[in-house]
Amino acid sequence: MNDYEIIDTTADTGVNAKGSDLTDLCRNLLRGFYCIAFDKKAYVFNQVEYSNLKTLTFENPEDLIFSLLNEAVYLLYTKNSLIYPVSISGNEVKYSIFKNTEYIETEIKAATKHKLSVKKTGENFEAVVILDL
Repeated sequence: MNDYEIIDTTADTGVNAKGSDLTDLCRNLLRGFYCIAFDKKAYVFNQVEYSNLKTLTFENPEDLIFSLLNEAVYLLYTKNSLIYPVSISGNEVKYSIFKNTEYIETEIKAATKHKLSVKKTGENFEAVVILDL
């Protein structure tokens, strides 16, 4: 596995990702998420703006992944905007919001808690999340 991979399930699709820390993990999960939404083989964050920062609080790493991906769903389909995690400190993630320029090919309804997992393996983090299409 590279930084992320798309996994197929019976009815939905998921993302399996890894990262050197929780911020890197979230970025890689979102890259996979946007690959699905835009029907691309790879996604690279290009025009990241650091001026429009928002904060999201979470209780644990699973809650972070679940909340951040559902925030990405909301912003993509209601505001045509993308998010980019800038930093995670304590129980808060700061993320940037910027305008989407890609054509949306696949509707992602939500991130689910089905098979949601986040684990630390050695010095890295790994996560699996299933997305409801």
